[in-house]
Amino acid sequence: MKNIRQYLFGLMLVACAGTLSCEDDYESNSDKPGLELTIPGQNIKIAGYGQYRTQVREGSEAVVTVMLPPDVRALTITKSVNLTVDGGYGIDGMLAVDAAALSPGGEYTFRYVGREEDIDQLIGFAFRAETASGDVVNSDLTLAVAAAPRINLSRRKWMFTSKIWVNKGNKEDIRECEKDNYYLFHADGLMDSFYGTSHAGGCELEEFNDYDTWALSEDETTFEMKYHSIFSPDVFTTDVFNVKTLTVDKLELEIHIDLSWAGETNDEVFIYKYVAAPK
Repeated sequence: MKNIRQYLFGLMLVACAGTLSCEDDYESNSDKPGLELTIPGQNIKIAGYGQYRTQVREGSEAVVTVMLPPDVRALTITKSVNLTVDGGYGIDGMLAVDAAALSPGGEYTFRYVGREEDIDQLIGFAFRAETASGDVVNSDLTLAVAAAPRINLSRRKWMFTSKIWVNKGNKEDIRECEKDNYYLFHADGLMDSFYGTSHAGGCELEEFNDYDTWALSEDETTFEMKYHSIFSPDVFTTDVFNVKTLTVDKLELEIHIDLSWAGETNDEVFIYKYVAAPK
C-alpha cells in the first residue's frame, strides 16, 4: 500500500514537471483558489493554484460545492484516471453541466460515488468555468478512494492468527493446529470455514462445526457468526462478537464465553484476530 501511495505521488510530480504552468501554480499563485471548491467540515485546498484534494470511501458519495463566477456561461468537468482522460465519464471523459443548473454567482453541487475500481488510483476532476466576458477559471480536484472495510470483508479470506485470553493476562491461546484456519465471508451473508490440514494437538473436533452465515451490524460494532454441528444440521448456534478492530487488513473480535463447566468463570473474554489474505 505504501508503494502504491508513493507511485501515485510520483505521478503527480511527473504531471507537474510536464507543464510550464506548474511553477506558477505552485509558487506565485499557490494560495489562489481558482474556481473555489468546498466540502462542509473539510479543508480541501492544497498548495497550487486551484488545487484541491479530498478522500471518500468506496460506496460513499463525495459532495463538493463549486462556487460559480458572477457571469458564468458554461461549466465542464473532465475526469482522469492516473492522468489519462476517462473516456467512460460524460462524453469522451467530459461532462458539460446543463446551463439550467448554473446560477451566476451561485453554487453548483458536484457529486461522485467512489467505486471499487477507483481504489488506489489517481482520480482527478478538472473543473473549467467560462464567463460571458470570455474569461476561463479552472480548478483541479484530486480524489482518493479508500476501500470500505465492510465491503472488503467479502473480497478476502481471513486467516485466524491469534486468540487472546483476556482473563489470563492477555495470554496467547491459539493452538498451532488452528493457525491454518481461515474464513470466507461472502457478500450474500453466507460464509465458509476452512480448517486446513493440521488437526492434531487439540483440533481433532474442529471440523464438527460448519459455519453458515455472518452479519455485521449497521454501526459496525457487532459481528455474528451462525453455525451448526454436522451431527445436528437443523440446530443452529449464533456467536455474537464485539468488533474491536475492522480495517481492510485486520479483523479483531471480542467474545464472552461461559466456561464455568470447565472450572473457569461464566464470563471468560477472548479476542480473536484475523488478517486478510488474497482469496
